Amino acid sequence: MEKEKYISLIKQNINDKAQKVMLDQLDNFFQLKDLTLDNEKYEVGQEVVLSKDTFLHGFGNSLILLKKYADEGIISKDFELGEVEKKISYAISLWHIHKKIKLADYIKQYSGMTFSWNKDEFKIVPYGELDKFIESIREENYFSLKAETTMESRFLPSLQKDGKLPKKDDPNRLDGCRQIAFIFNGHDKKCQKLVKNNLLDESLPLDVVFEFMHLKNPNHLELFKKNRRVGEDERIAYVLFGLPANMIEGVFVGRLFEKNKKILSLIQQLLPNRYICNLDGKVIVGNK
Repeated sequence: MEKEKYISLIKQNINDKAQKVMLDQLDNFFQLKDLTLDNEKYEVGQEVVLSKDTFLHGFGNSLILLKKYADEGIISKDFELGEVEKKISYAISLWHIHKKIKLADYIKQYSGMTFSWNKDEFKIVPYGELDKFIESIREENYFSLKAETTMESRFLPSLQKDGKLPKKDDPNRLDGCRQIAFIFNGHDKKCQKLVKNNLLDESLPLDVVFEFMHLKNPNHLELFKKNRRVGEDERIAYVLFGLPANMIEGVFVGRLFEKNKKILSLIQQLLPNRYICNLDGKVIVGNK
């Protein structure tokens, strides 16, 4: 879609102060998309390290979406399909890295489970550390434990499950086979203006935020006003409009895609000069 079309949609659907913020964000996106960024470089076998203000976005296993995103970047679907009733509009959801961490450690952490007990007690237990967790709460008086997958493992490739690839490549298919995610460079100074327009960033006024974030529960609304980063939102970014393709510095794949030479070759073709890494956090295709 051309920039002029986005301008028209923004003026039709977004009002007042929020409209100005979104138009500025559109300028940020189009100014950034043709620049050369200082992306991380790796050789095969090296461990990937995620810097502060790196972002990740998973999109299942669709090669259709891979081609689309490699060409256009990731842009909120609301501009293409129209706004629908949901928590966030005209923004994209990303996993936000707040401090430097090895990709392998990050994967191990979110590939575990979120356990809750005694109402307000909850903890993410990393993959392979269930026994250690049970030992840590032996002296607590609890009747039952509840476990659910972490939010990250529902959208990113994980150690916990691989699933099965669908027979037909359908970008709208919802299944448990998470095989591909992008690693976005948000730490380059050229990217800062774009990623700062994040609904969870304190610098964005609340009256603007609530034009794009729709919290129906009054308790959640009041809690958000006091602290924007509570629970899972500590780990998320909601960046307005989207991120251009040149911010993709690496591609992260699950076990099924890692073993598929045709898919790896396609990724290299669509996204040259990017590294590809696996669930061990190691580079399998270098860009150095």
